[in-house]
Amino acid sequence: MSMVKCPGQDTQKWGPEAVYDVACKKCGYQLEFFKDELKRRCRECGTMVFNERMDIGCLAWCPSAEQCAGPDRAKLLEEAAAGGAAQKKALELLTQREETTKAS
Repeated sequence: MSMVKCPGQDTQKWGPEAVYDVACKKCGYQLEFFKDELKRRCRECGTMVFNERMDIGCLAWCPSAEQCAGPDRAKLLEEAAAGGAAQKKALELLTQREETTKAS
């Protein structure tokens, strides 16, 4: 049986606020992000830019959060949403795990 699609991930229910620009911290270039995107590489300088506005609030209350995002990813995304040093560390770990998964 397939899981019902999360309303927050259903792009048909997204409004105009679901797409926005985030400035590269190194060169200032504006990158377009969708609210569910974690990161993008800057076209101007090649720096990895993290989406600090990524919408993951549902992971804090949704009973299906671990099933949807995976237990480790859900926890890291929650830490990333906290901001500051916890955010930086969590985003770095997520990036490392994604790169390891792609290499496998």
